[in-house]
Parts: sequence; structure tokens; C-alpha cells
Amino acid sequence: MAFSKGYRVYHKLDPLPFSVIVEARNREECLMFESGAVAVLSSAEKDTIKNTYSKVMDAYGLLGVLRLNLGE
Repeated sequence: MAFSKGYRVYHKLDPLPFSVIVEARNREECLMFESGAVAVLSSAEKDTIKNTYSKVMDAYGLLGVLRLNLGE
């Protein structure tokens, strides 16, 4: 069974702040991580800003811990 690299990671170094976009192969939306925030970008929003980012890598999966402060 062959696995495909289902994620593509882009980053923007300049101008600050540093930000990362993660695309999933089977979804139109993507995630943008910037300044301690996570945002879901629509396909149109992604297409508007994607040309300012550089591709970092393709990946099989993502690992991490997301901590949210919900004001509790």
C-alpha cells in the first residue's frame, strides 16, 4: 500500500511576522499559522496570498499540539 504526500507546507519569511500555510490535498481550504493565531483560509483567500509564500516541503502527515485559550 503506497501512501501519498497529502500535505504541502509553505512559509513566508519577510516581511515579518513569520507565517506558515498548510494545504491538504483533499480540501479546498487551508490553515494559516501566524502570530500565535490559526485561521482557516478559503480557496479564494489562499490564491490571493499564496504567491508571497515559498514552498517548504510535501509531507505525509502533521504532528503537533494546539493549545487554545477560550477565556475560561
